[in-house]
Amino acid sequence: MAENNVTCYICKTPFHLKLSHLEKRVHKDKITCSRLCSSMARKEIMNGENNHQFGLKGELNSSHISDIRTSSYGYILVRATNHPLAHYDGYMLLHRLIYEEYLRSVNDYDYLIEINDNWYLNPAYVIHHADGNRLNNNLTNLELTTLAEHSARHADDRRIIRDELGRIVDVKGEIKKGSLTRNKRLDAGQDVKASKSAIIPAKSDAIVFTDLIINVPEGYVGLLWSRSGLSVKHKIEVGAGCIDSGYSGEVLVHLYNHSDVPYDVNVGDRIAQLLTIPINLNEYVEVEEFSTVTERGEGGFGSTGV
Repeated sequence: MAENNVTCYICKTPFHLKLSHLEKRVHKDKITCSRLCSSMARKEIMNGENNHQFGLKGELNSSHISDIRTSSYGYILVRATNHPLAHYDGYMLLHRLIYEEYLRSVNDYDYLIEINDNWYLNPAYVIHHADGNRLNNNLTNLELTTLAEHSARHADDRRIIRDELGRIVDVKGEIKKGSLTRNKRLDAGQDVKASKSAIIPAKSDAIVFTDLIINVPEGYVGLLWSRSGLSVKHKIEVGAGCIDSGYSGEVLVHLYNHSDVPYDVNVGDRIAQLLTIPINLNEYVEVEEFSTVTERGEGGFGSTGV
């Protein structure tokens, strides 16, 4: 057994550390023996002016919790810790606050409730975005509805109606293209449908048009994934499918056909599913060498075994 060559900075326990690892340590006089001791040491070492974020305020500090963020459903949330109806984390839907202020300004108290001598929008009512854009919080785009009415509207949006040619149409019978539908309320993905027919040759691929244009919120990415039914039954898989928030063109679906027979895509067919995922927009910083030692190290393909 190798001899102990360092002593834990926190608990003073002697232990052995490889020389190659010892050379990479920045604070050679403050080496620790465990995660707990390492956490305690960092709190001491990074305190005050030694902290790389010392003096950075607001959004410049990565530990800062923003006053504005986007919900998992794409709505804008703002910090409103003093609002009696705020969520447990202190945030409120921006469009509710806007409509609440409007009702106060016109002295319309039919939809407000009194709490601690102030008036707030009754939780029994829901604010609906008329154009379907959850980021458009202009007052003219906001409609006051009940929860039942709001749910019914979205249920109508999800209902698929086809004409005699199999094309998706709206309730008036007009051709409806470029829509997204979620089959079940808790489904992670939204179905993407073809707007033009196509043939995917056997053992080959093709681009399928959707007539779909979406605005992915900043801090999120849209990912196109294969549908399980097409994958299992017909061996149809989605290729490249990363939609950045800055992209404003048509969403095109790249389909691969791994089967031995051609596959026909008809107008209105569900060909992929769209997942909207939050991402980290932090930048990587170039360094001369890594100072962090991990258990896995440089182990790559197959390094963890079967």
